[in-house]
Amino acid sequence: MGLLAVAAIALITGTVRGVGPLQRAQGAGSDAMRPFEIAAHKVASPFVDTYDYFSGLFSAKAENGKLRKELTKAQELASQNASAAAENAYLRKALDYHGPKSFPNDYRGVVTAVLTHGWPEPASEVTVAAGSDSGIRLNDPVITVDGNLVGTVTQVAASTARVTLLTNPTAAVSAVDIASPGAEGLIQSNVDAHGGISVYLDGVPKSANVKKDDMIFTAGWHYKDISSVYPAGIPIGTVISFGQNDVEETKQIQVKPYADFGSLQDVTVLIPKGRK
Repeated sequence: MGLLAVAAIALITGTVRGVGPLQRAQGAGSDAMRPFEIAAHKVASPFVDTYDYFSGLFSAKAENGKLRKELTKAQELASQNASAAAENAYLRKALDYHGPKSFPNDYRGVVTAVLTHGWPEPASEVTVAAGSDSGIRLNDPVITVDGNLVGTVTQVAASTARVTLLTNPTAAVSAVDIASPGAEGLIQSNVDAHGGISVYLDGVPKSANVKKDDMIFTAGWHYKDISSVYPAGIPIGTVISFGQNDVEETKQIQVKPYADFGSLQDVTVLIPKGRK
């Protein structure tokens, strides 16, 4: 038994060190099996490739079918929209419908430089370098060169005009939260004791679903031969805060205007197309 134990230890030691008859036998066996391993790989390889091919083909067909269904739905929706637009145009023509002017399609713009800001309140009014000679009239809307609401023309001379800004406490603009059509009211401003200006959307009912970062646009309105000074669709600003209490019947909504009224250099006066 002692001799057998010594022989076993010797074999294990030789195997671990990579020498000895057992290691040589393993190496010989591995060399003998290598041709069979290579042959088996060559035989199996086409079958593996074929499986991968058909698997990818089935996946591509499934995805293709899904995309075809989505395309069909999109085509149906586009067709319905086109049909509705055509019907709408036909009905408007048949009824001789006249609606309020829309921004910007029904207007042309007169781009002009800002000459002076109001004093002592620079965010109250500005004077621009274009007037009646350029087709500008009282109550023409004024926007920034990139399309955001600035105010309205309140005085006109031949080559200049005075613009009352949106941030002027005397200004009032009908506006709407486009994410919540029921959230419609008036944009108004006030100035605190330190000269800070806050802009609010007043008169919005509590039931309106107003959220932070909602975009506020001019609402526009039209009744018989009377329409709002501002056409619908001019960007005003975004909601930065809102709240309500049990006493008042409306929400308190504060708006941050898009326009930077303290650094206006150029503005665009909107003139209705077809004006005589």
